[in-house]
Amino acid sequence: AWPPEIGLLKNAAGQTEIKNGTWQLTIAPHQLRPAAVQALATFVENTLGLAPTIISPDLSATEVQQRLATRPSVVLLTVPGVLCELYTCFGHAFVGGGYGRSIHSLLEPYWAGCMLYGGPKVFRSTEYDYVVQNSPAWIHLLADAADFYPTCLAHLPDAATWAAEQERRQQKALAHQENFLLLAHNLLQSLRPLSV
Repeated sequence: AWPPEIGLLKNAAGQTEIKNGTWQLTIAPHQLRPAAVQALATFVENTLGLAPTIISPDLSATEVQQRLATRPSVVLLTVPGVLCELYTCFGHAFVGGGYGRSIHSLLEPYWAGCMLYGGPKVFRSTEYDYVVQNSPAWIHLLADAADFYPTCLAHLPDAATWAAEQERRQQKALAHQENFLLLAHNLLQSLRPLSV
């Protein structure tokens, strides 16, 4: 999360959903320095009146379970390298970078089955092009991060539509895996040992 993206907390109705525990907000900050994490935690607490539950790499698995057992409304995740696996736990993913240079990786949350949101700067993202080509109704670019909550509400699919999209993505992923294996096989067959 970058500062412009934290604007998603500016929506009063969205704040209420988070405070009531209807929506859980998990933030993975881009900057993991202790001062940056503390500044973000303070911002969240000042904005929502809730102290975020911080999950850091120094916690044991038991401590993480204990902290998450209370179903906190806001989680600040400072463990690097786990987003790919965690995206499967969420239905919606706001992907950072779209208010800076360019949006970050979209394929991880896409393959995990999330509805995708981000800022408007996608010009360097072939992943954005892929998602738009394959699932255009499942990605939403926001001129202002504060539009996140109303955009989520406006594009909530029914359970059958959601399940069909998940199945379609799984079939697409399997096809990509098969194509990759075929490509790798053909590439290895074309390589010849170098003679000296």
